Amino acid sequence: MRERTFAGQPTASVVRTTGIPLWPPYVDGVERGLLVSRGMIDRILPDRVRLGAPAGDRAEGLGPAATDRLVLPASWRPFPPGHEEPVDVIFWNTGFRPAMRHLAPLRLRAAGGGVRMADEVTVADDDRVYLVGYGSTASTVGATRAGRLAGRLVAERCGDQPSATLMTVPPGATEPVVT
Repeated sequence: MRERTFAGQPTASVVRTTGIPLWPPYVDGVERGLLVSRGMIDRILPDRVRLGAPAGDRAEGLGPAATDRLVLPASWRPFPPGHEEPVDVIFWNTGFRPAMRHLAPLRLRAAGGGVRMADEVTVADDDRVYLVGYGSTASTVGATRAGRLAGRLVAERCGDQPSATLMTVPPGATEPVVT
């Protein structure tokens, strides 16, 4: 994954790259129907969700994978398109796929579709921007280490300045906001 982000290619899902260990508690949860994907949500309603048409039965995505087949097929049992299911809680697993749309105004994407990184946290094309938990740091341990590195780099960059300028891109905004 590190090679992909340093080259500016889109990141691959950590699960796709490293796999999910088939530990007995995970397999048991799938067999009992507790850890089963029912498909992608099309619409969230006040007390239920409406599901859309499945994209297929193949494990697709970016990056290396041993196979394009599901490792544990029983973990994928989508409802029919348009099915509405009552819900109390939505447990949305992203597989550490980055949500970067809010950063679009900064134009960080490289020609390959990803964000080219200078190191584990610094964006190569804009060294004012640090991404923690992106690419090879997209795991609990990786994000913790990346957070420490980003903190050190920001502290070094700011030096003895009493305060630093903070630039954020609020969700839905088209331009960064400087505070």
